[in-house]
Amino acid sequence: LGETELVDALVLRNLRGAGALCYNHHRKQERGDRFSELFMDHKPSFFKKADIFLAIALLLLGFGSLALLRSGQKDGAFARVTVDGSLYGTYRLDEDRTVDIETSYGRNVLRIEGGKAFMQEADCPNHDCVEKGAIAKTGQIILCLPHKLAVTIVNEGEEAPDAISY
Repeated sequence: LGETELVDALVLRNLRGAGALCYNHHRKQERGDRFSELFMDHKPSFFKKADIFLAIALLLLGFGSLALLRSGQKDGAFARVTVDGSLYGTYRLDEDRTVDIETSYGRNVLRIEGGKAFMQEADCPNHDCVEKGAIAKTGQIILCLPHKLAVTIVNEGEEAPDAISY
């Protein structure tokens, strides 16, 4: 490449927008095929092939991990209720019932129906426990922090987990 062609290449790198397009078109006609082969027929690509491959690999890894975590959970047999770390009661999930939980911290109503447990009512200010929805798999927990209440799904003879991290 000559000095003029190198200067043209540097100018092309610094130009943006419509000015670059006009300049490109003008120089393409003036210089011929060799210049256009080297500098102008290469359209910038936002994603490279490796970027797309990496994104697909990460998505597959994420969905695979989620599926693996969910496959390890079994249907539970009992809902274990603790208040301030002390056992309040253990209730079978195969018996539909409503459990009124009155403590010095407040009132919660636990509903067990169709093999699932959910918090039907609570007089706590944020109602996160009510919004949690139904739980039925071992290790799932409903927490009501203002009332220091936890509902944990367990199987017969299993202890509630001391800690769970996600």
